Amino acid sequence: DGHKKELDGSNQQQKDFQEKEGRLTALEQEIKEEKQHIELLLAEKRQLDHELESQVKAKAQTELRIRDHEDNAGTTAEIKQRNQEELKAIEDEIQSKELELAQVIPEFQARENEERQLREELEQVDLQRQTLYSKQGRSGQFKSKALRDDWIRREMDEIQQSYNMQTSQASVTEGALQTLRSQLQQVSEKIGTMREQETSRKVESESLLEEMTLLKVERDKLTDQRKELWREDAKLDSTLNNLREERHKAERALGATMDKSTGAGLDAVRRIAKTLNLDGFYGPLYELFNVTDEYDVAVNVTAGSSLFHVVVDTDQTATRILEALNKEKAGRVTFMPLNRLNTKPSTYPEAEDAFPMIKKLTFDP
Repeated sequence: DGHKKELDGSNQQQKDFQEKEGRLTALEQEIKEEKQHIELLLAEKRQLDHELESQVKAKAQTELRIRDHEDNAGTTAEIKQRNQEELKAIEDEIQSKELELAQVIPEFQARENEERQLREELEQVDLQRQTLYSKQGRSGQFKSKALRDDWIRREMDEIQQSYNMQTSQASVTEGALQTLRSQLQQVSEKIGTMREQETSRKVESESLLEEMTLLKVERDKLTDQRKELWREDAKLDSTLNNLREERHKAERALGATMDKSTGAGLDAVRRIAKTLNLDGFYGPLYELFNVTDEYDVAVNVTAGSSLFHVVVDTDQTATRILEALNKEKAGRVTFMPLNRLNTKPSTYPEAEDAFPMIKKLTFDP
């Protein structure tokens, strides 16, 4: 009875210990989650601070761009106003020249008609002169031939002067008309050029506006992507830090289960294998398989110190590492060369509450 009570008390103590250990594990997990949450919040705060700083800079840049656009808009408006005024002046000048041309053309036509009439009169006078010359031998209305010839010369001189004057006026009018036509052509070409420039500037302005809109959309899209990447990076950093902390805890816990010489030896063989670039180094046995928490204690008790044996491909690899390890006097390890291991068939008890431990391990074959 006393032994039974002692056994029951021991079981109760073990149960209480397991409950407290489970509660402690739960608290540690909760603390770890809270720390991770705090780190995420800190990372998000840093990101928000950075975004705020970026937004302040963007606001300042936007205000500068707005002022620049306002200045450019004012300058563009002034240029447009000047162009419109110049265009209006040119159009007024064109209208004036067209009116002047409309007045000159009838006068020119009248002068042409007058010139034609004068030519006809000149021809008539010349005909009359020839007739008079043919009648020089006759006695007529003049008392003498000299008086007749003198009258004919005066008439011819007057007709010639009138003809010369009309011809000169016609030439001047024709020159003025040609000048007006040339000016009209130049003005028309200038108007066409200015209208083409205005159309080109309008098209260019619309193209730049469309391009600016597309660039703004692309900028906003890239900004959102950058924010999302920042958040993801912060989460990954937090997760990585937690994993590193968990790894350090696991390494400290593992170090507590082995003697100092073995721990130093394991650290040394990893470094030596990396330095020698050995492909046949696989690492300690405990790193080569996984087991659930339910069977972790059973595996540790069953395997014991064999968990810290180092697995290599051949005994030559083990010899190279061991020589370097002894030379450095960096610790002590036991090697398991695969070419020297011989497996033996095993028989297991057949029972409902028993099973081979190997079936609970997961590893690369």
